[in-house]
Amino acid sequence: VSCRLEDYRALDEQFDRIISVGMLEHVGKRHLNGYFHTLRRLMADKGVAVIHAIGRFGPPRDTNRWIEKYIFPGGYLPNLEEILHAVTCSGLKVMDVEILRLHYADTLKAWRLNFEKTKTVSVQFMMNSFSECGVSIFWEVNIISVQGLAWYFRYSLLMM
Repeated sequence: VSCRLEDYRALDEQFDRIISVGMLEHVGKRHLNGYFHTLRRLMADKGVAVIHAIGRFGPPRDTNRWIEKYIFPGGYLPNLEEILHAVTCSGLKVMDVEILRLHYADTLKAWRLNFEKTKTVSVQFMMNSFSECGVSIFWEVNIISVQGLAWYFRYSLLMM
């Protein structure tokens, strides 16, 4: 197993296994088809890919402004239909789909509680690099973002 920080589109090799965690929502709507075509090109004939991403329920639409501003600037949260269409157009086959929205809501709640427990240490660490105002803004946006996302997952607006 190896991890590399590279542009996946520039790779010129094939892999038996591809794991993509949290990438799909960052490629944007314009690049959704290209993303899956690239995965197909990079996979060996009997290769397997696992794509773990955040999507949403409902018809295709622009990303919510709050999500766009605080979570995925320039990104796009596709619905399942858009994902499946892009996958099949690329020549890949869908073998399983699992929606983990409630699990992720619980994960976000645990993150928020851990952030709050370690606030003093985390703020002191960040103060070495940022102004007090910058750290305060970061902290508040982080907590608001985590709470907001947990709400979205809990009440079925987003899927994982």
